[in-house]
Amino acid sequence: LWVWWTPLVKVFFAVAALALIALGVFTSVRYLMLELREVGKWRSEWKAAAKTGALVRRLSGVDVASHLLVLLGYVLAAFTGFTMYFADNAYVYGYLYSHIGRDALANLHVVGGLLIGVGVAFFLSHYLTLFALRAKSAGLRAAFRSFYRLRLLPELPRGLREYYSWLLGRRAEHPEYSKYMPTQLLAFYSIGALTLIIGATGLMMVLWGMQSLDGLAWWAHVYA
Repeated sequence: LWVWWTPLVKVFFAVAALALIALGVFTSVRYLMLELREVGKWRSEWKAAAKTGALVRRLSGVDVASHLLVLLGYVLAAFTGFTMYFADNAYVYGYLYSHIGRDALANLHVVGGLLIGVGVAFFLSHYLTLFALRAKSAGLRAAFRSFYRLRLLPELPRGLREYYSWLLGRRAEHPEYSKYMPTQLLAFYSIGALTLIIGATGLMMVLWGMQSLDGLAWWAHVYA
C-alpha cells in the first residue's frame, strides 16, 4: 500500500523543510538589516504612535501563556529528539546521550510534546470560546471579521507579495498592516500545520511504535 507514494512524501518533507529554513533565514537576516538601517526613523514613529495611543497590542495574556508553553515544549522536544537522532555522533553520545540515557530522553521528549499539546489546547479553547460567543451574539460573519488571523487569511498572498517587494528593495515604503504582518500570519499557520503533523505522528508512534505507516510517521515527525 505504501510502496509507491512513501518516497514521494519523504522527498516532499525534505524539500519543504529546506525551503522553509531558507525562507526563514533570508527573511530574518534581511529584515534585521533593514531594521538596523531604519531604526532611528522607526523609533520616532513608535514614540509618536505611543503618545497618541495608536499602538496595537498584538498579544494578550492568553497568547503569551500559550506561546511560552509551546516554546518550552518545542525546546525540550527538539533537544531530546535530536540528541536521540544524532546519538551515533561521538560528541553527542559522549557529552549528552550517555549521561542522560535513552529512557530519560524519550520520557522528556514525550513531556515536551505534552507541553506543546497543552499550550495549543489552551490557545484553541480560549479563542474558540470567544468565537462561539461572538457568533452567538453578532452572527458567524461578524465572528470571522473580529479575528485578525482569520480576517486577513484571504489577503495573505497579496500581503506577502507586497512585503517581499519591500524586502527585496522593489518597493520604497514598508507596507502598512492593521495588526499582523503577512510573515507573522505565514509563521502562525505554518507552525500550526507543522504542530499538527508532529503531534499526530508522535501520537501514532507512542501508540503503535516507530514503524507506524511503514516508518512514514517517523520520517514526517523528524522533518516537521
